[in-house]
Amino acid sequence: MLFNQFACFFACLTLLLTLSGCLDEDEPAREEETSKQTLEVLLPEVLTRVRSDYIDSVSESRLVEGALSGVLMALDPYSLYLNPKDSAELKNVNKGEFAGIGLEILPTKTGLRVISAIDGTPAQRSAIQPGDLITHINGQDVTKILISDALRQLCGAPGTKITLSILEQSGKQREIILFRSKILVNPVRSYVKEKIAYLRISLFNENCEKEVKTALSSILSEGKLHGLIVDLRNNPGGILEQAISVTQLFLDGGSIVEIQGRSTADYRVYNAKGHDHVRGLPIVVLINKGSASGSEIFAAALKDHKRAILMGSQSFGKGAVQTLFPLSNNGVLKLTTAYFFSPKHHKIHEKGIEPDIIVNSDQKDVMFDSTHDTQLKRAYDLLRGLSFFQVRDD
Repeated sequence: MLFNQFACFFACLTLLLTLSGCLDEDEPAREEETSKQTLEVLLPEVLTRVRSDYIDSVSESRLVEGALSGVLMALDPYSLYLNPKDSAELKNVNKGEFAGIGLEILPTKTGLRVISAIDGTPAQRSAIQPGDLITHINGQDVTKILISDALRQLCGAPGTKITLSILEQSGKQREIILFRSKILVNPVRSYVKEKIAYLRISLFNENCEKEVKTALSSILSEGKLHGLIVDLRNNPGGILEQAISVTQLFLDGGSIVEIQGRSTADYRVYNAKGHDHVRGLPIVVLINKGSASGSEIFAAALKDHKRAILMGSQSFGKGAVQTLFPLSNNGVLKLTTAYFFSPKHHKIHEKGIEPDIIVNSDQKDVMFDSTHDTQLKRAYDLLRGLSFFQVRDD
């Protein structure tokens, strides 16, 4: 009976809303204008009241950062305000040189969600996993401080200590102590083993394309190969242009990624120019839930063009483009301006990429070593099998 009363109530409410919409089509526009006027009036009022009556004195810079962070957090977790110091630090990260613990994280309402830990960093050595939630930094609840302050605390002078409280996806809570270090990211490494080449790309920083070309030249000098493994696991992305440039090294043509902004005028397609540097060599691309953004562009493009077999587990699903807008105070507005789509127009954001062959593995098993790494061993087995049939065909 109670359910029926609620159902009747909601039916009447829906009818009233529908009728009101029919009676006054200009209402949404008036509401939007009223909201705009309210924001323009209320924000200065609130700031004036905080300056005069809040129990503690608050610096202007903190008020500015708090106001901007609040506005941007209402949009999505990827849009951020970076003050002049933070924007300079971002440039160092893109160069592959910074001090900190080496985490790519996603701010959420409950804490800082780990996307991935960068290779060779204190975070990776401490076995922090994609999906882990950082709830406290040095005993301080991260939900009670500005996002910019929380991110800043993860950085710091080499040798300084930081304590993180982490909630694992299993529900287990643990506390770890890390020492920040100077991080020089070498995004590319490679080797050849038993006529199978291995190429690890950990981050698409500004040196990535150059280093991948060098690695491929070295790989091809080894003579006839059975196949190539491109390892993008725990690769959080990086610079969009670098991800596109690296992807086209493995394609003879066709689109790499479609980018759609707010209007149809913002639609762009990036096409491969040049040639496949590994000359049709069979490729297996390894991905996992720590593979995000630029690494998803790479994986989706090779999958859609049937240039590679994807193996591993579902990727993270960060298919949003952030544009950096310089501000008058030398800070930067990092704003989501577009979504990207695979060549077959599959939206990646919040969906991720499904591998062709699913090989689930505990993230702690990702060793980048074919002896102990389950996913990597399966990739080797697949390429060996393909080479066996190729020899028979010959």
